[in-house]
Parts: sequence; structure tokens; C-alpha cells
Amino acid sequence: MTRRRLVLLLLAIAALAATVPVVLAATPNHILPSQRVDAKVLLLSADGTEPGFAAWKYELTREGVPFDAVTAYTGASKTTTLTDATLADYGANHARYDAVILASGDLGHTITNADATTSYLSALTDAEWAALARFERTFGIRQLSDYTAPSPAHGLTVAPGATQDGQTGTLTEAGKAAFPYLKGPIPIPNDDPSPTSSEAFGYPGTPTDPANWQTLVSAPGGAAYLGIYTHPDDGREEMVMTVASNENQSHAQLLRHGMLNWVTRGVFVGFQRNYLELQVDDLFLGDDAWDPATHTTNYDPAGASRMSPGDVTQAVAWSKAHNIRIDFAYNGGGSELWKADNNTTTDPLVTAIVANKASFGFINHTYDHPNMDCSSASYITKEITDNVAWANAHGLPIDPTEVVTGEHSGLANARPGNPGTIDPPGIDDVVATSGAVPPSTTTPPSTTTPGVPTGTYDYAVTAKSAAGESTASVTPNVAVGEAGTEGNTVVVSFDAVCHAITYNVYRSTAGTNTWTLVGSVPRGANDPTDNGTAPLSLTVTDNQAAPPTA
Repeated sequence: MTRRRLVLLLLAIAALAATVPVVLAATPNHILPSQRVDAKVLLLSADGTEPGFAAWKYELTREGVPFDAVTAYTGASKTTTLTDATLADYGANHARYDAVILASGDLGHTITNADATTSYLSALTDAEWAALARFERTFGIRQLSDYTAPSPAHGLTVAPGATQDGQTGTLTEAGKAAFPYLKGPIPIPNDDPSPTSSEAFGYPGTPTDPANWQTLVSAPGGAAYLGIYTHPDDGREEMVMTVASNENQSHAQLLRHGMLNWVTRGVFVGFQRNYLELQVDDLFLGDDAWDPATHTTNYDPAGASRMSPGDVTQAVAWSKAHNIRIDFAYNGGGSELWKADNNTTTDPLVTAIVANKASFGFINHTYDHPNMDCSSASYITKEITDNVAWANAHGLPIDPTEVVTGEHSGLANARPGNPGTIDPPGIDDVVATSGAVPPSTTTPPSTTTPGVPTGTYDYAVTAKSAAGESTASVTPNVAVGEAGTEGNTVVVSFDAVCHAITYNVYRSTAGTNTWTLVGSVPRGANDPTDNGTAPLSLTVTDNQAAPPTA
């Protein structure tokens, strides 16, 4: 029975294996001092389509490990053949690789036969498997077989496969030693709960001879998800993984570094780094606060949610207690706005931050945090450089070459599908004038201009794009006119926003939440939102007594 036979015929092998006498544990091969082994990994694929092939290329690249990725087939044609010369220079006792990783244990590949039927065979010939075995046996090279169907060839009895989505693997004592950076269980994500779909198919296996097998990660019920098989006939060591995975799945991400470390005997070019970075967004800016009593957003700057000096003290204590530095993405313009709103020349939050600046890191987040996707180059530059200048003036340690733009905007807006739903325009001002009705400049036009009736109103502005209409910015309680006054007008000023094609202004009698459209302004989706010095402000004049209901 050869490796080229149909995988399904392994059932017959299992039946024969029952008659084979038990073999005592084999002694693993080792690399001899006289042998030269290159620090490079050989990654083998049947045809380049296995999820594990892409996942291992990602892992090796991420850690900086040199490797050759070899596919046996391209389409229906065999394009690569393994030979003794491919793997080693036997005359010079020189191995060209220090590890072998198989994207799947048997490198199964579907081929079309002459009679148009298909067969699932190994992508390697018997001669190629023999060359690989000789190479590993001669130089003590380990093999890692990813996503492998259990069979006696891999030290496991044949077992049926099933989805493993949502299951949990458990590290054995040997597994804890092989993966010392892991402390808990190995959950397999349930990426798609549909009963007809599986993201992590697998074949939990049972060893044919426990003396030659060591389980590292056990499946529910005690079968093996991952283990090491020492071939009893020649001492070759093979790590066998029975569950599929791709580079985005957590069980692969948890295990792959330890698997790489094992297959290379812990000696490889490259290294692994894991980063935990805590970035607190929008330092010095205030956020409009939600009022739980009225179930509305409070747009009053005095009620904004903003970090306090006491929060700074707590952040310093937490950082020291956990030995984790907090990095602040800061907006210097937020401090200047706070001082203007509070009619003061000092900002206690800035004072507290500067006093504790050695405890934190700081990242340029632009001066005002605008969306800059439609901005001019001069305006983008100014937002970045003004924030650098502000940090320098206040003695904050920064890297002037580092920036995170607000909403990641101003970066060519290259993500496919952008823009999505856009932000509402910010209202700059709402000015009511009594007794003067200018010509109508809004859409829909008014044939007569009797003016806005005396009263108190809420005004709202939205923007529309191809993705739909944004939420509204609202200015409440605008008093219009005096008793008996006629011909009132209200001018609403607001900022242009990126990708908007229409701006709508609405009016509601204060507190009623019954909105009517009083005017619209059309614009091009790619028109700039600024001119390099200040946001471009637009206006709509409301001079209608009874606009149509929105």
C-alpha cells in the first residue's frame, strides 16, 4: 500500500494494522555534529490552495524565517519534483533545510483521469516520498504535517472527520512544555454556526501505539488534535495536526509559534513579537455627553465628557501598578477650544498631563481632529504640524514623524467601498433676524417670503451621500422674533463634510421633534471641505412661514 493510493483506502490499512505486532518506542533521530544544516524551512503544498499553506507562509514571514514554498502541481500539471539533490548535498553531508512543513499530511490533490473521472491522490510520487524520508532520516530533520487525516502512516487509527467549530482543545503536560507561553485551553472558533458550513474541519485521532505517540493537545473525549509521532522503523519525528486552520483563526495563532519552534528544534532565524498597545483616543478633546434623563445628546460644551486632572492621577497609578504604559493620541486644539469655551487662559488637564508626561507616551492625532479625506494638502499639513508645534510648546515628548490621523482620514481614502455613512455637518451658528426678509436662496424655493413665525425652534442639519443621509447636528431652543414682529429670518451656518452631495436644514417647534425641511444646498461629492486655513462654512436661510413637512 503506497502513499499515492486514495486516502479513503486507508481504511484497509487500518484493518491490516491490527495484525502487526506492537513495536517498542523508537529512538528519535538527531542531527550529528559532522553535518551542516541550513537555517531554512521547506514548506510543501500540493497545489497552493490549502488554507494551511497560506497560513504557514504568513507565520514564517511574520517571524522572519527564511523558507522555500514549493507546490507540486500548478493546475493539473505537475511542475515541481523533489529529488535527493533538491533536499541535500549528500556528498558534502549538507542539508539544505532544517525543517519540513507539509500544508496537509498527505498532500492530497484532485486530478482528472483520462476517462474524465477524478481521483484524490498524493501530489508526491513514491520516489519523492522516499527522497523526503531519506533526507529526514539522514540529517535528523523533523517534519510537521498540518491538517492530517488520521492513518497508521501518521501513527493514528483511521477516524471519520467532522467540524470542530466551537470545540476546545486541552494542553497535556507534554503540551504545556512544548507551548510554555500558553496557560489555558485552545478554543477553536465557531466562525460560522450554520450546520452546512465548517471553518475548522478535523479528525481527532487515537494513537495506534501509545509508545510511539505523544499527545500535545487533546480533543474532547481524549482523542488527539496535535501530537508527535516517532516512526518506529527509522526514528523520524513527525508533528501531526488533525484540525484545519487558516491564518486568521485563533487556534492556529496560538499554536503556530510553538509548532515552528518544535519542527526547527528551537534553532531558527527570526523571532516572535507580541504587542499590546493601549492608545487612549482624543486627549484634550471633549465629547458630547448622552443625557440619560432626557434620552438626548447634550451638545452644550459645559456638559461635555472630558478627562479631568483626577483621571490623570488614576491613569498614572494604574499604569505603574500594571507596568503597562498608556499612550495618548492627543489633539492640542481641544485644549485651546476648552479654554475659549470656559473663558480662561489655563487648562488644568494640560497642567496635570505635563506634570506626569514621563508616565505616558504621546502620538500626534492632528490639531483639531477633522476628517481630512476631502481636504487640501496644505490643510492636512497644517493640522499635523500645528499639533507638533503645540506639543513642543508644552514640553510633551513626541516623535514628529509619527501621526495617526482622525478617523484615519486624509490617507488617500483608498479602502474599497468608501465612503460609508458620513458624519453630520457641525453647526457653526444659528442667527435669527427680526423684520427683514431677504430674497429666497434655498431649495425648495419660496414664492412668497412671509418669514418665520415668532416662536422658539430647534434647527438640525444633515448631509446626504450615495450611502444615504447622515444623522443630524441639532441646535435647540432658537428664539425667533418678538410678539407682533413679522418677516423673521434664520440663517443656519454649518461646516462642509467630505463626500456630501446635499445638505438639508430642518426646523421643529422646540421640543416637539416634528421636523420640516426649510432648505437644501447641493455640492459635489469631491468638493473640498476646507481651503487650508479654516473649515468651509455653508449657509441656508430659513424665511418660510410653513415649509412642507419633511
